[in-house]
Amino acid sequence: MSEVNSKTQPQNTMSTQNKEYRIFTKEEPSKLIEDIVISGASPVIDCEHCGRTHYDSTGEHMDEGELEGYEKGRAENPHKYIPRDGQVHHGYVMGKEAVYGCPCNILRIFEDLVWQNRRIALEYIQKRAIDKLKSAEEDLELVNQADEALKPS
Repeated sequence: MSEVNSKTQPQNTMSTQNKEYRIFTKEEPSKLIEDIVISGASPVIDCEHCGRTHYDSTGEHMDEGELEGYEKGRAENPHKYIPRDGQVHHGYVMGKEAVYGCPCNILRIFEDLVWQNRRIALEYIQKRAIDKLKSAEEDLELVNQADEALKPS
């Protein structure tokens, strides 16, 4: 069983209007994991890990009145609506949208999970790759046999 890192256990929450917004850890993710995970940018993205809405405070690439709606939401619920200086960078972690710079720091939890389980992951990747290679070699052999059978005599 892997060792539990107390720095990556859920630390606390921010409560606003009977809704809690999780902070999984106060420790921010490394630039390396962000560079690997982040795959896109949009004017507005919800972090599916904590429920916060991140939006481009410049209003670029938004419909008329859209920015004002997010600003109004922020005035009413500042822990849910997070203004950003430009496009919001995001990617998927554990099947959910994760946002670069989100206060929940889910990317740090993922990074620590990967590192703490690296030996298991590496062994799994190696064995799975070998199985896939064997399967591909068997398929290639079948293709070659079919190709030979189809050649004119």
